[in-house]
Amino acid sequence: MNFTIVLSMLLFCSLILAQYDVNVPEKERTSETQSCFSDLCDFLKEFVSTGIFAAPVPGIYYFTFFYNAGGSQEVFLILMKNNQDVVSTADRKTSHDDADNGGNAVFLQLQQGDQVYMRLGANTHVWGDNFITTFSGFLVSQV
Repeated sequence: MNFTIVLSMLLFCSLILAQYDVNVPEKERTSETQSCFSDLCDFLKEFVSTGIFAAPVPGIYYFTFFYNAGGSQEVFLILMKNNQDVVSTADRKTSHDDADNGGNAVFLQLQQGDQVYMRLGANTHVWGDNFITTFSGFLVSQV
C-alpha cells in the first residue's frame, strides 16, 4: 500500500514539475500546477537537484541500486547513510568483458533528516545514460 501511494505521488509530482516552466516570469505563472502535495513536490525537487535523500519521517525504508558499466574498468558503488558506508557493490576490470551489471539493496531504519545517497569510488565508473544506473527507495513503515 505504501509503495502504491509513493509511486502515485511521485507520478503526480513528476507531472506537476514537468509543467513548471522556469522561463515564465513568476507573476505570469498560474496556480494550475499547484497541488495539495506541495511538501512532497518540494521534497522531490530537492532530491533531484542534490541526489541526496533526506528522510521526511522516521521509519523503515527500503533502498536499491543497480548499475551498468563497461567491463574494461573497475566499478565500486557504495550506498551511504549520514556519511557512513552501508552496502556496496563492485566489479574488477577485465579485458574480455564488454559490460558489467550489479546492484544491492538494504532495509534501513532512518530518523527524520537522515541522509541516504550513493558514492562512486575513486577511479571507478558506471554508465549514467539511458537510465541504466538507478537508485531508488521507499518508506516501508513509519516508526
